[in-house]
Amino acid sequence: MAAATARESDFAIIFEKAGSAIGKVAPDGRFLVVNQAYCDLTGYSRDELLAGGFQQITHPDDLESDLAALQALLAGEADRYSKDKRYVRKRGRDLWVRLTVSLVRRADGSPDFFIKVAENIDSEKKAEQALAAREAQLRTIVETVPVGLVMAELPSGRIVGGNGQVEQMLRHPILYSPDIHSYGEWPAFHADGRPVESHEYPLARMALNGEHTPSIDVNYRRGDGTYAWTRISGRAVRNGAGELTGGVVALVDIDEERKAMDRAAEQLESVRGQLIHTSRVSAMGTMASTIAHEVNQPLTAIAGCFRGSIKLVERGAPAEEVLRWLERGEQIALRAGETIRRLRAMLTRGEVKRERVELARLIGEANAIGLVGAATDRIEYSQDVDPALAAIADPIQIQQVLINLMRNAIEAMADSPVRRLSIAARQSGECVEIIVRDSGPGLPEALSGNPFEPFQSTKPLGMGVGLSICRTIVESHGGRIWVAEAGSGTAMTFTLPAA
Repeated sequence: MAAATARESDFAIIFEKAGSAIGKVAPDGRFLVVNQAYCDLTGYSRDELLAGGFQQITHPDDLESDLAALQALLAGEADRYSKDKRYVRKRGRDLWVRLTVSLVRRADGSPDFFIKVAENIDSEKKAEQALAAREAQLRTIVETVPVGLVMAELPSGRIVGGNGQVEQMLRHPILYSPDIHSYGEWPAFHADGRPVESHEYPLARMALNGEHTPSIDVNYRRGDGTYAWTRISGRAVRNGAGELTGGVVALVDIDEERKAMDRAAEQLESVRGQLIHTSRVSAMGTMASTIAHEVNQPLTAIAGCFRGSIKLVERGAPAEEVLRWLERGEQIALRAGETIRRLRAMLTRGEVKRERVELARLIGEANAIGLVGAATDRIEYSQDVDPALAAIADPIQIQQVLINLMRNAIEAMADSPVRRLSIAARQSGECVEIIVRDSGPGLPEALSGNPFEPFQSTKPLGMGVGLSICRTIVESHGGRIWVAEAGSGTAMTFTLPAA
């Protein structure tokens, strides 16, 4: 007897001190016994709970399902049930609980009472609701963005879902490819018509190559047989440990953009063709002016040789002397033909014949030709060039540059009291610098901006292409040319690759 009393006392203590809310409830719903945890859970005192039933603390929206579950126990359809429901606490705040109910029957099988155990799951439930709300919001965004989205597990590559936009874009249901090796069933093509291989798709590249944000533009064959350019961009999804767990790809319709680019390219090609035609016409005019300019100098020199020969004949000079002047004219004529041939080759095909040339000899020959027929009286000429100094160049073309610069210098000094012309050359790193210096009045103001632009001239009958030709020839050799004031006079400097 004493032992039974002690056990009952122990059970009473356990019941009262239990962390879970426990209640003994009559078949009609009245509370018969509740522990302190039940009072703490609902906010009601023990007397308040015992004065009523569970119906008074059950949320109205949950009461019907709760009563139906109790009726199932009373009908013998189950021994117990468990469900999540809401209690209304004394202060009116809803509280989520997980309720487990068991029915105790008498010896004759009639219902005696219910045992109800309630656990507070309010924080857990509200976290689930917040998560569900965020998921619903995300789903709404996914379904409303004007971009096709496809989700996959990685690294397997199994496609698990997508939004409606992707099906609308591709005009066929989502293809639930089982792995990255089966992406080839998505019918996409490169610009050259080659099918896009499975490993080229962004999901495969994230799984196989570790790429984080891969992208590819493809010409996709849609479900209705039409084609549309589509940009497929991927983004890797990783867990807290940084492990690859999934991937999302966005499909953007760029068909109109691509077609607009193609149209622009066609228009650009058309404009380019027109510009090429215009350039060719301009080039023909430039070449004609250039050739005319370059022919004028040797013709002047040849005329000077003939005039000198005539004067020698009139004075009765020996035939040998007359013959030397005629032979000089012949050499100038032959050199003029070679000059025009090489100049034409350079202007039309960019050809430059390069060889090792000794600059002292080259400058001397240019001086002999450049001064023929010019008003060279009272000109002090000097040449400062190391006989061993050499460059890599086309000798005919570089002589033309020198002759042009010398002729310009001579003409610039026509009215100068001191007429001094000097040509010097020196090594400068991997290049050779050649300087043609005169004692004239300096560069005319009209040419001070850029004297090498074509069709600029201060001469009454000048074409304005001489310095432009010089720049073209020098730059075709990989050199450069510039002008500087030299105290009283002008210094024209150009460079050539050193030998």
